[in-house]
Amino acid sequence: MISPKQKIYLTFLIFAVVFGLLIKFTVILFLEQLKLSSESLVSKKNALYISNRQLDGIKDFQKSYSLYEPILKNIDKSFVYPEAPIEFVEFLEEESKKFKLSTKISPISVSSDEGVFWPSVGFSILTEGRFSDCLKFLERLEQSPWFVEIFQLTVVKVSGGSLVAGELSEAINEKVMFTINLKVFSKGR
Repeated sequence: MISPKQKIYLTFLIFAVVFGLLIKFTVILFLEQLKLSSESLVSKKNALYISNRQLDGIKDFQKSYSLYEPILKNIDKSFVYPEAPIEFVEFLEEESKKFKLSTKISPISVSSDEGVFWPSVGFSILTEGRFSDCLKFLERLEQSPWFVEIFQLTVVKVSGGSLVAGELSEAINEKVMFTINLKVFSKGR
């Protein structure tokens, strides 16, 4: 039989174990809640930081808007109208006349790459003239106000032979033929 003193100890031990388990589970739940709250706080701080950076970028843009304003006004002119790219073709013709080049411009079909935001119109430009003038024409094409991507360029010496790197200085005044295949980005189809 169990004496009353042992019953008290046993009861005290059971209450201590139950109280200890209760505290342990309470602490575990508290720590899990604390972990979730701290993760939430960190993600909110990160979102706030990103928002502040974006807001700073917008404020910087607003401060320097006067610098960007002429560019933004002319950006609409940087696209070719796919139905009638008249301005772009006229630009090519005028530039080729400036450099005394014989030029033939013809449309080509270009594939639309995935992930490209704007559709494009393809052109093949065949120019014939002095090498240096063809290079100047190519430079003007790259500096034009249109969004242009040259995806193929071929140079052939007209008088026969080939252009070798060592002969480049002699080739400046040689007559050559440039074939330029390019994409010009358009507003839509």
